[in-house]
This record gives sequence, structure tokens and C-alpha cells, in this order.
Amino acid sequence: MVFLHGYGQSRVGFMTTPDGREGCYDMFLKKEHSVFLIDQPRRGEAGQTSVAGTISTEPSDQT
Repeated sequence: MVFLHGYGQSRVGFMTTPDGREGCYDMFLKKEHSVFLIDQPRRGEAGQTSVAGTISTEPSDQT
């Protein structure tokens, strides 16, 4: 299973709940599923890039 978080979050959101209980990551591991927690580049805990670039303010949902 591959878990990919939404905007403004990180992979840690799948590891625990706000009240401290175990998250769905641990539940699937206990059932012996392969689990991958993904942070997209420059999001979550993946860090920043050293490559310069520009960010457009135009929505790109039509491309």
C-alpha cells in the first residue's frame, strides 16, 4: 500500500492520530501488508530542493 498525503501535511499523519493512538500505518503493518509512506519532493519531510525555479500563481489543473 502506498500512502500519499495531501497539501500541508506529511507522512507522519498516517503514523498516529491527533489523540496519540496508532495510525493506519501500524494497523496495516500488523496485518502484514507492505506499506510505503511517501512525501513528495519539497513537501512534508522531504526537504527543499537546491535547484532554482519559479512557481506560477496560475492554476495548472487544465494542463
